[in-house]
Amino acid sequence: MITKEFKYNPNVSYNPGIKYSEKDHQLKTNLVNQTIFVNQKENFKTAFPDLFQNYQNPSLHTNEPWNTWIHSSFDWWQCQLNFAVWCASTGCGVSYNDHIQNTSNLTKSFYMFHLYYCIARILKELKSPLPTDSSFCYYKNPYDKAAYQKLCDEFNISPNTDWRQKLESSCQGLGSFRQYYKPSGEYRYHYSRDGPFFNIRDTIYHTKDISMAWTTFILDKSEGFTKAGIERINESIKIYVWALLGAQSQTKTEILKVGTGFDAQKQFLANVQDVIDSPIDLPTQISNYQNVLKYARSKVDYAYGLGLYMSPSDMVLQIGSIVGYNNKIIIATENQTLGFK
Repeated sequence: MITKEFKYNPNVSYNPGIKYSEKDHQLKTNLVNQTIFVNQKENFKTAFPDLFQNYQNPSLHTNEPWNTWIHSSFDWWQCQLNFAVWCASTGCGVSYNDHIQNTSNLTKSFYMFHLYYCIARILKELKSPLPTDSSFCYYKNPYDKAAYQKLCDEFNISPNTDWRQKLESSCQGLGSFRQYYKPSGEYRYHYSRDGPFFNIRDTIYHTKDISMAWTTFILDKSEGFTKAGIERINESIKIYVWALLGAQSQTKTEILKVGTGFDAQKQFLANVQDVIDSPIDLPTQISNYQNVLKYARSKVDYAYGLGLYMSPSDMVLQIGSIVGYNNKIIIATENQTLGFK
């Protein structure tokens, strides 16, 4: 039987104001440098663009970024990333303990892929410049406000939610304030109306490493998938299967084959990035997913959760045909177990 953590729960509601345990740096490493399992035993490595670089804010010396943090904090890149992380994990009902750290290689590999893909997809929908983009700004990072409202509606949360990390309690999460002393050693007892900075040598700085604070927005333990989660996870399954099998079909080589397999692995990465950068097209996603099923070594026999699209349990390129094969889309039901049908 499929357990509750892998089922839709119409009664579950995850509060975006709750912060969860901070995960270690290995999670970031595993998200960016992913181990992609094509079945329960075989895998290859791939490196996605690092969405988490420059997460820790620089030291501040002026009032403008301070005022943005206090009055319109979602303009900050850090908050935009926190939001995308929450949507991809907690907002979907995907948890660190149940899904990201699952003991099944193929299940864990997929949900790790889902987390990265969904974060990247939501940032693209927001039109948020990434740290590698020339228009990127730590504290005035432009974003599509209508898209943000649409995403909040999708995940049934308020657009006024506070997405600031609070691992550092001082200065509303920005860090510690160090005030510049006058030459005489006198201490100032008042502040500017526009913020705490009087002198360019006044500083808000970090006293601790908060580069993994975004992980506090990831659910620790799931009570089931949300409606938005079912839709987003199904999208990730379709992309995962299509990117894997499509890459092998496009390059006409097995993705694990020494030498030529590297071409298929490179194409897998290109396929994923192309989808992230493209407008959402549900009919095309379904068609692409269905059309590549014929290339797998197994039938569609692997379940990632109740009500979710299933995939082949072996997604290495098949040479020849499978007896009894068809490319009918299969959705996991109550009669199935997690993993193999």
